[in-house]
Parts: sequence; C-alpha cells; structure tokens
Amino acid sequence: MENLDGALGRRLRERRKSRGLSLQQIADQVGISVGHLSQIERGMSSPSVRDLIRIAEILQTSAGELLDLFEEPSRDRIVVRHAQRPAVALKNGITKLLLTPHEEAPLKMFMVTLAPGSTTGDELYAHEGIEAGLVLEGRIRLIVEHREMLVGQGDSFRFTSDRPHRFMNAHDGESQVLWVNCSMLPVHLV
Repeated sequence: MENLDGALGRRLRERRKSRGLSLQQIADQVGISVGHLSQIERGMSSPSVRDLIRIAEILQTSAGELLDLFEEPSRDRIVVRHAQRPAVALKNGITKLLLTPHEEAPLKMFMVTLAPGSTTGDELYAHEGIEAGLVLEGRIRLIVEHREMLVGQGDSFRFTSDRPHRFMNAHDGESQVLWVNCSMLPVHLV
C-alpha cells in the first residue's frame, strides 16, 4: 500500500490531468512554485492544509476525497477502513467513531466509547430519527423520557429519537456501545 503522500500526489496528478490543467496553471492559482507542486504530486512533499483545500477547489473536488487512500469516490464508498474512521470527541469523556461512510447519510453507525463517569449531560435532548445500540463492553444508564434503564454488556436497545433521552457510563471502567442513528423515519418503523 502506498503512503499517504504518494496516494495524495497520485490523486492530484490524475485529477489535474483529467481536467487538462498544467502544473503551472495550478501552481499560479494556489500561489506555490511549480517545483513544490511537482514534489507534492510525486509524493515527496506534503501540501499545507490551506494549499490542499485550494488545490481541491481548483480541481473541483474536496480535500477529503483527495486524501482518501482508496479508489472509491466518497459517494460510492461502501467500506470504511479502520484507520480512516473519523473520531469526534464529545464533552465529558465520550468519543464517537463514525463506522459508516457518508456523514450526511440518514443511517449512521458509531462506536461510542464512554470514559468512567462520562455523561451526555444533565439535560434530556431529542431530535428526529430512530436510535438503536448494542453494549459491547461495560454498562450504560439510558434514560428515555421518564424511564431509566441499565443496559449491560450484550444488551441492546431501540427508541425513537424524538423521545427526550440521555445516557451515561454506569461502569467503573470504560464502556463501549455500537450505536446506530437513522434520521429518516419510514412510517412502518415508527
């Protein structure tokens, strides 16, 4: 497998050539030297974030798509590789790893890791959709409306997200939950 700089450079070169643009044209628009752009395309140098975003705009793509090490355009992506999972650190010791492609898709699956004592907060919150999960490790306290439930390792849950809810780690150690959110509500699932 090629390294990140090599994969990025290859994608840049392919995209640039498919658009019929020269190194000089791109370099002039970005404000970098032709030599530096050539080094980036050959995987010998890395662009700054600002330059990468500008190059992506010129090539009519996104920086995220250019950084992808796999061949599928993001809209066609089926697999999310372990090393490419976007992580979101939430407040109070909760981390969410997005396991499914397409952040904007209506169906998302996360690995939620809760540090000891972590919580989504004191306030219940609600939003559109359906949520379901499976506790893989540890135990959580799930509060949906006025019901409070302990959900332990191997237990699963499901509720509509418009019901006010919150959750917290109810274990001395770390807890992990495979969590699924679906923002669209087909009538037969409600």
